[in-house]
Amino acid sequence: MDKKVQPRINAAVSCMSVIAGVAAWIGCYFIYTEYYNALPVPFLVGIMCAALFFLLFITVWIGSVVSGAFDKNSVLYANAGRMLGYLLIGTLGVLLLSSLLEFLYELSPKHKEIEATSYIFILDESGSMSMNDPNGLRYQAIPEIMKEENAGFPYMVYTFSDDTQIAREMGPLDDEYNEIPIKNDGETTIFGTVIKVLNDYKNRVWDGGANPKIIFLTDGAATDLSKDFLWFKGNMPEFTSALEEYSELGINISTVGLGSVDREVMRKMAETTGGVFVSIQNASDLGAAMKTAATSYSDRNLLSIRYMKHLDKIYGVVRILFLSIIGMVIGSLVLLAYMEDTSIPIIIVSSAVSALAGSVLLELGLKIGIPQGGLWCCLWILFSLTLGYIYPKIENSRLLSWNEGCRMAPMAYRTLKMKRTK
Repeated sequence: MDKKVQPRINAAVSCMSVIAGVAAWIGCYFIYTEYYNALPVPFLVGIMCAALFFLLFITVWIGSVVSGAFDKNSVLYANAGRMLGYLLIGTLGVLLLSSLLEFLYELSPKHKEIEATSYIFILDESGSMSMNDPNGLRYQAIPEIMKEENAGFPYMVYTFSDDTQIAREMGPLDDEYNEIPIKNDGETTIFGTVIKVLNDYKNRVWDGGANPKIIFLTDGAATDLSKDFLWFKGNMPEFTSALEEYSELGINISTVGLGSVDREVMRKMAETTGGVFVSIQNASDLGAAMKTAATSYSDRNLLSIRYMKHLDKIYGVVRILFLSIIGMVIGSLVLLAYMEDTSIPIIIVSSAVSALAGSVLLELGLKIGIPQGGLWCCLWILFSLTLGYIYPKIENSRLLSWNEGCRMAPMAYRTLKMKRTK
């Protein structure tokens, strides 16, 4: 193929690669949400990165062929079987690489288990709980959890709906547990509850020791939390600041979501303070879920908010480095799908730049409280963005040559005829 004409960026493939990134993010977000507690995190992250590469490779391959950029004369091309081989080997390579880097990122040089010094149960009493937990199983789970702790281990109970109340003062489990009356009425004021409990702690209404552990249970989305498209509007900055203050004070929050909850908010509450988010669909699972929330703490991973008090900046740099490597590998391997030799340099360079930009954006965005899901989507888009060359003037050049030949043909015919006459 003649490459003397001036190339341009293949806009069609670039747009298709971005769409593939968004589609992959939707699927990966579902996988992450549903299987976070079921699979080892390094393997889970590896699966998601491999899924992104697989979809991106197929999309770019199709886009390159349809747009006319795909060159079967490339030194890398042999046949369709070789292309499938590239896809499978690349997918496996991305899976292994991302799993390894995630595993290394989770390693702690000085790992120390956090031991809770008290439990603070915060239970939703909004109107929707009359359908999701009409028998008050959330209250019944508390004494079962406390019986497994050492004698004298303190706990307290908050309940919330339109406002937030202390249902039980801080203290050890009584010999005879006083049941909390079932109440299901009002809205789900998560923001107000987070602020109320924090202020009570600062005003010494309760003392939970060095490492208080909050188990926050709800079945719905916050009715008092303003979540506009722009994260810095409404009361989101105040909410984020409060969670960071919990973390600074050594107060850990784990969240339990029953039914349809705002997973973004539940994860933000947990991961900002070092807790976990446990999602269940049936009230019968409340006891086990609340026990898991009480005894579990968050781990670092490359794609979410990092709870760190030690070596935080170093792990920030490591996250950027590891994600940049993963993104560059994904973007560079896509050149095997685009299959156009002169595009190899721009694909490699642009993938490196995009991967670094996405990694820095994720790290800084999480630090200033931008919603995690949106940052992750941007990262997947930048990992996927494919810039390759196309030579649109080749066909036009051939057409001009044909037209010129047609125009010159009568003249050549007349010249030939004159020669024959002579």
